[in-house]
Amino acid sequence: MEPSAQVERFQKAIRTALIGPPELSQRDLCARLGCTIGSLSKYLRGEVEPTKVGFEIQCKLANVLGHSVDALNRYYTTGEWTSDTSIKTVLSWIRSDAGQADLPAILDSMQAMATRTSGADQGSDSDSKDYLWPLTELKSAEVSDKMRKKLGLTDKALWALAKEGKFDDDLVEAFSLACDYQEDAVREAFEKRQPITA
Repeated sequence: MEPSAQVERFQKAIRTALIGPPELSQRDLCARLGCTIGSLSKYLRGEVEPTKVGFEIQCKLANVLGHSVDALNRYYTTGEWTSDTSIKTVLSWIRSDAGQADLPAILDSMQAMATRTSGADQGSDSDSKDYLWPLTELKSAEVSDKMRKKLGLTDKALWALAKEGKFDDDLVEAFSLACDYQEDAVREAFEKRQPITA
């Protein structure tokens, strides 16, 4: 694995932590990570490999991002966020007293996911069938669901874009940030309902 790929992923993890929610200033993030502004600036400029950053800072960064340290480390190596959760862990949690109160919310979420999936598969609207580029672009840019949520690139917003061509400046800005495109190019692609061509 080239160190440069790990450095880029470390930079992306730091930028994700700054974006939030909650959105943090560089000073706030430094306070949470226990590092100096100078160190954070070096991280953002790509001057430091994540393997050279202290374990305590990595633990705190993982916490800010809502992931485990192992998941953060795997992200540096593979470029993908993976979960440490197993079926055994989920079943144990559901059987516990803590899981019972959340079970209705989990079932509602599963139902909503099934509805979204079946709606996307049906492709009843020709526009939605033809304009899935934003979704595939986010996937190819390896933007995690958590990052999408933080940026406001929700399924609802992306589906409104795909199905009805609806979007606003916030969606353009978030998409350009997530996929590293110029905002003008993203806006034009959304208006024309065509992928950005290099």
